[in-house]
Order: sequence, then C-alpha cells, then structure tokens
Amino acid sequence: MAYNTAIIIDNLEVEYDYDYLGDMGDWRTSKELKDVVVGAGVTLSANWNGKHTHTMDAEILDIPAPNPDNYTPFKDLTKEQCHEFIKSDIRYWSLMSVLTGQVYSSMQTTTGIGLCALPWE
Repeated sequence: MAYNTAIIIDNLEVEYDYDYLGDMGDWRTSKELKDVVVGAGVTLSANWNGKHTHTMDAEILDIPAPNPDNYTPFKDLTKEQCHEFIKSDIRYWSLMSVLTGQVYSSMQTTTGIGLCALPWE
C-alpha cells in the first residue's frame, strides 16, 4: 500500500523572448531564448490506494530557468519534461507534503476529542 500522487497541468506561463544575460549566474552571454516556460498552473492530488483523496486546485509554481545548452523549445516539450520542471520547484514538494499529510490524517480514527460550539450560545 502506498501514496499515489498526480500532477495535472492546467496551463503553462511562457516568456516569448527570454534574456538570460542578467539573471543566469555563470551564463554571461547576451543571447535570447524563445518561448521559455517560466511557470505552471497545476492541480495536485494525493490518495492512499485510491481512497482518502485530497486535491489542491489552481496552484502556480515557478519553473527554474533553463540551461541554454540543454534547452527544449516550448513547441517540442513533452508532458514528462514539464512534470520534471514542476518537481524541481521546492514549493511542489512542500505542497505534496501537505497533501499527503491530509491523506494520512483522514485515514486516522477519531479520538473522541473535538471542538464544539459553546453551550450558552
């Protein structure tokens, strides 16, 4: 038995003329890349063997800047490459941790302790 997780890509944010001169650290050339994915709108979900499903809708994740030597133009990207881009954002892992925590919590039996409305209101 295990957690199952899914990434549904709702949309991709594309920068049409991406200049990597100013913000790319070691890459000090003045070239531009065309049609670079810089963000992804995603829906994330997690469950335990098909049960206890929890979902986070409409999260926007940043995509790290591409390496110009290993760059794939937008029109040639695959779904798998986009999933790898998303997984390289630390925020993805934080959100997945929250989701799997929600799944785990929903699998636990209640302890008989909970918050109630005040009896005089």
